Amino acid sequence: MNVKQTRNSEPNGPRRSFDEAFKRRAVALIENGRAVAQLSRELEVSPFSLYEWKRKYGQALKTSAPAPSDVAELQEENRSLKAEVERLRQREEILKKTLGILSEPGTSGSSASRR
Repeated sequence: MNVKQTRNSEPNGPRRSFDEAFKRRAVALIENGRAVAQLSRELEVSPFSLYEWKRKYGQALKTSAPAPSDVAELQEENRSLKAEVERLRQREEILKKTLGILSEPGTSGSSASRR
């Protein structure tokens, strides 16, 4: 967390400023269900600041990855992701077997290289 403290005449101490990454992480926590009041106490940031950050950075998070609009799209995406996971598992298994064969004692590549 990059926090800069500057002097001013506030009774609660020096004013702090937070970097954009900190603000975006706080907004992500709010959008994932954390209560603003609780997060405000944990981060020692005013609830007003959190709401302002949510207004400013929350829209950017929503527009960066459009959500599927209906259940059929979600099911299709789920099917394609499951197929990809299965394909990657098979690939991993093949690579493990290949590594096992190549790392066996007495096998150092092709037999043509020994001539």
